[in-house]
Amino acid sequence: MAPHSSTPSRPPGGAFSFPPSSSPPLCSSLTSWATNFAHLKNNPPTHSRSSRFLHSHPCPVTTPSPQLTQSLCSACGMCCDGTLFYSVVLQPEDSPRTLSSLGLTLKRKPGLTTFRQPCSAHQNNQCTIYESRPQRCRLFNCQQLLRVASGETTPSAARETIASTREKINQVIEKMERLTETNPNQGLTQRFSVALANTAPCLERAELETAMRELQQILEKEFRVKEKTD
Repeated sequence: MAPHSSTPSRPPGGAFSFPPSSSPPLCSSLTSWATNFAHLKNNPPTHSRSSRFLHSHPCPVTTPSPQLTQSLCSACGMCCDGTLFYSVVLQPEDSPRTLSSLGLTLKRKPGLTTFRQPCSAHQNNQCTIYESRPQRCRLFNCQQLLRVASGETTPSAARETIASTREKINQVIEKMERLTETNPNQGLTQRFSVALANTAPCLERAELETAMRELQQILEKEFRVKEKTD
């Protein structure tokens, strides 16, 4: 749930891609894990509340205060920048025409409209369409927000977790860039899949796989929210 930009503007459109879901199990091999995501890209799971793969944000009940959201989300942005999620499913309350006019690039299939992440409205850790953001974006709160809102942890501890996780993300990106060129307008997991596909087995590739595995474990433990089933 990115905070509101102080200077709203229409962001440039673009096609985006592709990280994991709310709580998929980590594959024992990062190579096969990347292959699984390549399969998901072409064969996305059916949208349902019980889907193990987050093709849309889950809907936690607790609602953190706007002040807390502004403080933490402006330091994070992982639910918008392609780190946490592959895509977001529009809901009946959303207007595809309005969101398209605001710069979101929508992908339509029968009965399903999504937009890919990184989100084109996410600029400098601010949402440039905050007042018109999709319903799933309005409802999603990560584990850090929920823990602070419930008193389980403190805002300062949450900010430290966010900062250390963003440092880990940067390490993964640096390792990818040393191996091969990837598209920064694609999500982290898709970029990782491209890096593995374009690189022969070597020490640097093994180090990337280890760093990505460690990052995914952090995201599962500290940020993603498991979607409740009916």
